[in-house]
Amino acid sequence: MAKKYYILLLFCFLITQSILADGIIKEQSFSTSQGKTLTVKSACGDVNISTWSKNEAYIKITGNDNAKEDYSIDIEEKDGNIYVTTKKVSNTNSNKNISLKIEANIPEKYNAQISTAGGNLSLKDLIGNVEMKTAGGNIDIKNITGNIELKTAGGDIAVETFAGNLSAKTAGGNISLSGSEGSIEAKTAGGDISLRYSGDNKGIELKTSGGNINLYLPENISANIDFKTSSGKIDMGFEYSGKMNKSKSKLEGKINNGGEHISCKTSGGNISVKKIK
Repeated sequence: MAKKYYILLLFCFLITQSILADGIIKEQSFSTSQGKTLTVKSACGDVNISTWSKNEAYIKITGNDNAKEDYSIDIEEKDGNIYVTTKKVSNTNSNKNISLKIEANIPEKYNAQISTAGGNLSLKDLIGNVEMKTAGGNIDIKNITGNIELKTAGGDIAVETFAGNLSAKTAGGNISLSGSEGSIEAKTAGGDISLRYSGDNKGIELKTSGGNINLYLPENISANIDFKTSSGKIDMGFEYSGKMNKSKSKLEGKINNGGEHISCKTSGGNISVKKIK
């Protein structure tokens, strides 16, 4: 009797897993050209984007049966631009297990405008402008040349090897940046900020309400500096002209000949400024 019970239990488990397993919901390929734009607006799910040398865009959307039943999915091309949209169309139980993932391959020289209401975002090896927003996930991008704007309400942001202006904002995570040749704005309400920067100073603003700031700069950089922490200390690895207060919590002055403004402010951590070796 026990053996039959366990067999029945195993059968039910396998059926459940089959129902919930991810499969391809939709996939399409389009002819396109360099310099066009991929726009993704998704009600949920991760978005992963890679590039290739083809003048072609390939979109694949995978998910479980609940995603197939409860969401409409549209992929279309207009004048070489690609649009991907997912929307919730069912009013059924919001606690259902939903699994949805969007993957895209696009040309190397392309623009990306990506948003999701609940998932992680990733992008690599792109020459073009990037906008990425998620209401509840991490953002991870690599090897980007172009202007970048990133926002997440509840995750970490990591950018490795960028060239261009960059804005990164999160309400509850860490920010890690490594790049060159752009103005930088990075703000978080609850995490650490790390920036490794090379090239000419075009302006840097780093601000966190509850973490440390670690800044790595080339030794020949010129800047006007403004560093302040409410409950930590400043570790300054450059010679400077200006004034540090006695508690080492505030510094205003210049590095080398002065120049564009570099501002670092934290309410609950330390500030460390080091030379890149």
